[in-house]
Amino acid sequence: MSGLSFQKRILYTFLFCICSSVALAQTSEDKNWFSFSYNNNQYGSIIRLPFDNITSIDAASFSFGLERYQSKSFNFSYLLSLGKVTHDSGIGDINLLGVHFVPKFKFNNGKILKETSKLSPFIALGVGFTNFSGTSSAGLRNGFAVGVSPTVGMDWRLSEKVKIFASTAYKINNQNNYREYSVGLGFSIRNQKDTDGDGILDRKDACPDEFGPEDNNGCPYPDRDGDGVIDAEDQCPDLPGKLANGCPDTDGDGIADAEDKCPNEAGENGKDCPEPKDTDGDGVPDEADKCPNEAGAFEGCATDPNAPKIIDTDGDGIPDSEDDCPADKGTADTKGCPVYTPELPVEVITFRFNSTELLPVYKKALDEIALLMKEYDLRLELRGHSDNTGDEAYNLYLSRLRGSAVLEYLVEKGIARTRMTSQGYGIDEPVAENTSRVGRAKNRRVEIKIVEK
Repeated sequence: MSGLSFQKRILYTFLFCICSSVALAQTSEDKNWFSFSYNNNQYGSIIRLPFDNITSIDAASFSFGLERYQSKSFNFSYLLSLGKVTHDSGIGDINLLGVHFVPKFKFNNGKILKETSKLSPFIALGVGFTNFSGTSSAGLRNGFAVGVSPTVGMDWRLSEKVKIFASTAYKINNQNNYREYSVGLGFSIRNQKDTDGDGILDRKDACPDEFGPEDNNGCPYPDRDGDGVIDAEDQCPDLPGKLANGCPDTDGDGIADAEDKCPNEAGENGKDCPEPKDTDGDGVPDEADKCPNEAGAFEGCATDPNAPKIIDTDGDGIPDSEDDCPADKGTADTKGCPVYTPELPVEVITFRFNSTELLPVYKKALDEIALLMKEYDLRLELRGHSDNTGDEAYNLYLSRLRGSAVLEYLVEKGIARTRMTSQGYGIDEPVAENTSRVGRAKNRRVEIKIVEK
C-alpha cells in the first residue's frame, strides 16, 4: 500500500503555509462562530511515531463546528467530523464519525501578542470520541474510540463575518492513531445590524431606530423644540431658534429676540436696532434733517435755512453780488472770474540718440515759456524719457539728465527752481513703438506740463 503522493504533499504543505500567513483575532464582539473544514487524514505516512499502528493511508473527512469566545486567552469549540477511509488496493473502506470538545489557547491575548493583532495563532487539545465502522482493512480497526488530539493552527479573518483557518492535529485513541491536516471557513453568527446608522449595533443600542451618541447608549439627547440644540445646552428649550444657544432671532442680527430692542429689525455691528437713516451722511437723521439730501451743519442743511438766501449762479463759492463773472467759475483772487492759463508754445522737446543737449529749435520755444512764466504765476512739471536702446538703468539716468537740462535752461532765463519739478522715467512710458527709428526718436523726450499750485 502506498502513502500520500509527493505532489499532494507539496500541495497540502503550500495550502497550509498560505492559510497560516496572516490572521485576525476573534474578540468579545464575535463570540459565536460556525465553521466548516476539509480534513486530510494521514495514517502512518509522513511522520512515523512508535505508537502508529497502521500503514499509510490517505483519507478525507469534513468537520462542522461551533466556536465560542470565553476570554482573551481561551475559546471553546464543539466539532462533528464525518469521513471515509478507503484503502489504496480497494479491499474495503471504513466510515468514521467523531465528536470532540476542543479548548483553544490563543496567543493574541494582549500578553503575548496584541489582542487586535492580525495574527491569531493558537494551540488546542481536543477531547472526544470517534466511531470507526465498515470493512476492516490494512490494519484499520473498527469500533468506538476515545482519545485526545493535540492541535496547532492559525486563524485569518477576511471580513467582519468571515475567516479562514488552518491547523494540524495528531489523533491519539485506542483504535487508530493518525494525523489530520485541516483548512476551513468560519462565519460569525452575531447580530451586526445597525438600523439607525449611528455606529452602535442594534443589540447594544438602547434606541435602535433613532440616531444617537455612544455615551447616551445610542439614544438622541432630548431636544424638546427640535432646533438641533439639546435641552442641556439650549437656553430656550421650548422655542426653536437658529442661534448657537438655541434661542430664536427673528431679524437675524445675532441677538436673541428676548434681548433685542428691535426684534423685527436687524441691527449692525452688534447693535440690536438699525442705525437711523441718514441719506446725506451729515450725522442728522433724515427724520430730523430739514435737508435730507444735502449734507450740512445747520439742522442738516449746508446753510442756515433761516438766513437770507445767497445766490451763487456758477457755484464757485463767491456770491453773485461779489462775483465779477457770476456765470463762470473762478477764484477769490480773480474776483470769481476764471483763471487764465496760457498755452505753452511747446509741450514736448525731443533729443538726439544718447544726448542731453538741447536742440537750437527748442531753445527759442523755451525762451517764450520763460517769458510766460514771468508774466503768469505758472508751475511746471518736467518729465524726462528715453527709448529702450541700451541698459535700463542707464536710460533712467539719461532721462533724468534730460529733464534737468530743460530745468537749468529756464533757471538761466531767470525762472526760480521752486516753480519747477523734474523727474526721469527711463523706458517705462513710451509714446511710440521702439521697434523703429522714428518711434525711438519720439520716445527720447521731455514733456512739459503746467500744474496747479
